[in-house]
Amino acid sequence: MLIESKETQASGTVSFSNSDHLTAGNEYYLIETKAPGGYKPLFEPIKITLNSTGTTAYVDGTEYKITNRAFSIQIANDPLPDMHFTKTADKTSVTKNEKVAYTIAVDIPEYPEGAADKSFYVSDLLPDGLKIDTATASIKVQVKNTETDVVEDVATDDYTLATTETSFKLSVDTSQYAAGWSLNGGKQLVITYTATFNNNNTTAVNSKETNTATFDYSIDPSYANRHIQTTASADVTTFGIKINKYDSGDGNTKLANAKFDLYRTATQAEIDENKAVTIPHTDIYGIKLEGSRATGDNGIAVFEKYEANADKYDYYLVEVAAPSGYNLLVEAVKVNFADNKVDGNGYYTVDIANNSMIEMPITGGFSTVIFYVIGIALMLSALAAYIIFLKIVKAKENR
Repeated sequence: MLIESKETQASGTVSFSNSDHLTAGNEYYLIETKAPGGYKPLFEPIKITLNSTGTTAYVDGTEYKITNRAFSIQIANDPLPDMHFTKTADKTSVTKNEKVAYTIAVDIPEYPEGAADKSFYVSDLLPDGLKIDTATASIKVQVKNTETDVVEDVATDDYTLATTETSFKLSVDTSQYAAGWSLNGGKQLVITYTATFNNNNTTAVNSKETNTATFDYSIDPSYANRHIQTTASADVTTFGIKINKYDSGDGNTKLANAKFDLYRTATQAEIDENKAVTIPHTDIYGIKLEGSRATGDNGIAVFEKYEANADKYDYYLVEVAAPSGYNLLVEAVKVNFADNKVDGNGYYTVDIANNSMIEMPITGGFSTVIFYVIGIALMLSALAAYIIFLKIVKAKENR
């Protein structure tokens, strides 16, 4: 029967003071259900026996005197072995439908030859916004010698791998450890894989997508099932690009119905594979990401779920339709930002102004001036012809 359940305080002490439950001559057990962080749990219960007079307690055979119906004992926890366990991603922010490469690194347990339990496993659970690329990119399992940096692939017979779109579990049982891992104890197990960031309602701008790996290993291999778990996580976040469209003469006048295309600079591989196009108004090769995003009455248009590009590449905004009564931009707008440049809602704002059309002919450009010159020339020619015609008529009348 459970009498009490308590946690130790910051001082490392805990008191069970409900002495009405303690009866002389009975046996009691202290069971540690949760070990302090960084320490091994106590797998065996601590047996406490009270003598028939209630003056002496025996704790696992050691005698303690009971004074004023109380006694104190000390319980020690052994520290956990220092097991290196990390999970990293190749980026901190991500674009929709883009792949993220993850790396899990963990020290391989060193189990003695005669140990009863030499098993361990590494599992990973992804959030709904990420899917493991099981069809296009297999999970790679390798062993790294941290002293020599030599990396070798692990034979698939030496582990069991179970995968879904959102999780995997790599397990090593005692027989597999003896066959393929015993010489690798103390080295590093490295697991790499890719996952795709989804563009659906499971993902949102400025919302962290966290996936957590778990490492489960034996801390008392002389016995079966005396395991402990530790975790490591990695986050990726997606951001947005916000266009603030306004009149160049008045920043408070917002412009609706301006339409933009979004490009990013292309990689050399994309250029070589003829996947790239020339970004309008530039001589730069790029990839078109989205098109014809229009500003609203507030002058705002957004391109959502894009990574902070920083030094990776540049974005370019190309205006394809100007607001009514305004000139179309003849230059692409370069955009580059880091994670810390976004606002509290996860958007990086780009201010873009338009010049209004002026009705003076000269502002129509060189082609417009040509039409005016031709028109004036035709008028002058017509006038000259009319004058000549009048002179001919008058000459005939004078004959």
